[in-house]
Amino acid sequence: MAEHRMYLPLVAVVAVGVPWLYVMAGRRSVAAILLLAAGMGWLTWQRNEVYRSEWSLWNDTLAKCPDNAARITTSG
Repeated sequence: MAEHRMYLPLVAVVAVGVPWLYVMAGRRSVAAILLLAAGMGWLTWQRNEVYRSEWSLWNDTLAKCPDNAARITTSG
C-alpha cells in the first residue's frame, strides 16, 4: 500500500530536479541523468518481479513483516 500511485507525485520532483541538475552540472549532467534513469528502471524491474504472482508478493510481504497481524491470525 505504501508504494501505491507514487508515479504521479514524482513527476513534479523530476520536472524540477532534471533541469536543476542540468543547470548546475551542464553537459556532464546528461551522463548522470542517464545513469540515474537506468538505475531507477532496473529497480522498477526488480520490484515488478515481486508483483508477478500472488505467491511472490505474499512471500515478499512475509519477509519484510514477519510479525504481521494477518499472518498471525491466519496461521493458526
